[in-house]
Amino acid sequence: MANKDFKDYAIAGNNIGLTYDDINDTVTFSATNTNSVLKDTVKLSTAINKGQAVYVSGADGTNIIVSKASNVTEATSSKTIGLLETSGTTNAIVNVVTDGLLTGLNTSTATIGDPVWLGINGDLIYGLVNKPYAPANLVYMGVVTRVNSNNGEILVKVQNGFELEEVHDVDLKTNAPTNNQVLVYEQATDLWKNKTIPTILGFNPIKTVVRDGNASTTITGNTNEQPIGIYLIPANTYSANDIMRIATLTIEKIGTIGNCFVRVKIGTSATGVGATTIASFTLGSTSLFANITRSSMIIRGGNIRVFNPTTSVLTDVIGTTIAPTNVTFNPAVDNYISTTLQLGSASDSVFQSSFLVTN
Repeated sequence: MANKDFKDYAIAGNNIGLTYDDINDTVTFSATNTNSVLKDTVKLSTAINKGQAVYVSGADGTNIIVSKASNVTEATSSKTIGLLETSGTTNAIVNVVTDGLLTGLNTSTATIGDPVWLGINGDLIYGLVNKPYAPANLVYMGVVTRVNSNNGEILVKVQNGFELEEVHDVDLKTNAPTNNQVLVYEQATDLWKNKTIPTILGFNPIKTVVRDGNASTTITGNTNEQPIGIYLIPANTYSANDIMRIATLTIEKIGTIGNCFVRVKIGTSATGVGATTIASFTLGSTSLFANITRSSMIIRGGNIRVFNPTTSVLTDVIGTTIAPTNVTFNPAVDNYISTTLQLGSASDSVFQSSFLVTN
C-alpha cells in the first residue's frame, strides 16, 4: 500500500471499518452497527442470575455490593442500577449493565417494544398491561428489543418512579399525613400540602358520627331499663365549641297500656355503665311513634352543654325558661353514646328503629 494523504472520509458509530482496493488504489471507510453499553463492576451479596435487576445494597471499601432489587419497598427499588450481565454466586465480581443493550436473555413471554418494569426479588415484568401500581414502587428498566427464549434482548434505561412526597413542590414532611387528609395548594408557600377538610374550610363540616338504621331487639314483657344501642365516638371526633347533634332517634311502640321512657346517655365505658343522661323523652301510653332530636349540645370546657336531660321533649328547638345543664365530656378520649328504653307496662313492646348522630 502506497503512502497516501487521505483528505475525505466519514466516521459513524464507535468503530470504523477500513478496506483497501489495490486495483483502483482506493481506501473505503465503513461504520459498523454498534451500540454503546455502560457497565459497572460489582460484588454480589448473594447468588444472582443474568438479567436480574440489582440495587446497591452496600460497599466494602473496594467493591460496590449489590442485591436483588424489588418493587416491594422504597429501599430495594429506589437504588436500582441495572441488569446483571452474567450470573454469579455470592461474592462474585461481575458486571451490571446500567445503560445499553443486554443480550442472551429469555424474553419469550414478552412482545417486541414491551416496556420492562422491576418486579419482585430481581425479576422483571413485561408490558403496559402488567405495569405495577401502588403500593408497588414503579421502576422502569428498559424496553424489549428482541423476543427469544435464549437470545432475547433488552435495551436497559433505568428510570426510578417518584413518590408523591419527592415532587419538588409537594410538602408532606412538615406534617406527617394522616387518614382522610387531602392535598391542597397553599399560595403563601407556593406548595401543595396535606390538610384536613376542617382545616381547609376553617370549621368542621357536618359529618355522620353514628348511623344505625337497623331495628333493635324488641323489648317486651320487661319493665326494667334496657340498653338497646351503644356506639363509639372515637377520640378527637369533636373539639372545643363543636356541636354534637342527635339528628334523629326513632322509637316505635306496640301496645297502648303504659308509657315508654327513652334515654340517651354518654360516658367512657364501652358497656354503658356509669353513663350520664343527656336527653330523655316519655312516650305516652297511646303513642306508638316518636322521632326525637337534640341540636344544641355544645362542647365547652370539658363538658357538653345540653338542654335539661330530664325534661321530656321531642326537640330542643324551642324557647324555654329551663337553664341548660353541663355534662362531663372529654373529646380527646374515646366516648360511648348509648340509648335505653324502659316500658311502663310489660304488656307493651318497644324497639329503636333508627339513630343518627352528627356534629
